[in-house]
Amino acid sequence: MSVLKLKDEPFDLGPITVRMNSIEHLRFNNLFKNFDAKQLLPVLEPYGGEKHGIVKLAIERLNENLPTQTDGKLVIKLIYHGQMYGLSASPQPPILANLLWQTTAIVLKQNSVEHPNEFINSD
Repeated sequence: MSVLKLKDEPFDLGPITVRMNSIEHLRFNNLFKNFDAKQLLPVLEPYGGEKHGIVKLAIERLNENLPTQTDGKLVIKLIYHGQMYGLSASPQPPILANLLWQTTAIVLKQNSVEHPNEFINSD
C-alpha cells in the first residue's frame, strides 16, 4: 500500500476555498495517471457537453500542448471542478474528476511546476 504525503494548501476563490493538489495527489489512484495528452483527449471529448464548460477548456488546452499565460487560472478551475465531480460521483469511480485531474497534472508538467501553489504564489 502506498502512502500519500499531502503538500496541499487551500486557496480562497472569494466565497469558496479550494484545496490545491500536487501532481502526486492528482494522480493518486487516478485511472488515467499514465495517459499523456494525446491518449487523454479521446476519452475526455465525449464529456465536452458538460454544463460548466470546463471540459471544453481542458480539451482546448490539451490540443495546444504548450504552456500558456492563463494556465495558472485554468489549473485552479480544473482542480475545483474535479473536486466537485469527484464528490458527486461518490461512491462510484469519479471518471470525469480523474480526467480533469490528469489534465491538470499534464498542464503542470508542461509548465515545469510540481504544485499549483507555484502558479498562485507567482501572480
